[in-house]
Amino acid sequence: MDRLTLEINEALRRWGDGMPNPIPPEAQLAAEWDWVCGLLATNPPDYQAGPLTTARNRIGQARRMLIPQAVTGF
Repeated sequence: MDRLTLEINEALRRWGDGMPNPIPPEAQLAAEWDWVCGLLATNPPDYQAGPLTTARNRIGQARRMLIPQAVTGF
């Protein structure tokens, strides 16, 4: 198995089934976001790209959940 496949599998292990509880701090989420976006930029096959896109979206959702209510206005 090549290194890229190992990294994709690791990203899916972390984010493929949902968000971790508790949600990691923003700095870690930003790093995870960059990492998963980098993996998507390698143009993986569809069977990996779909789950990676879901993982990226979950990271984005987790980041939005960390935004204080005062900033969002709600």
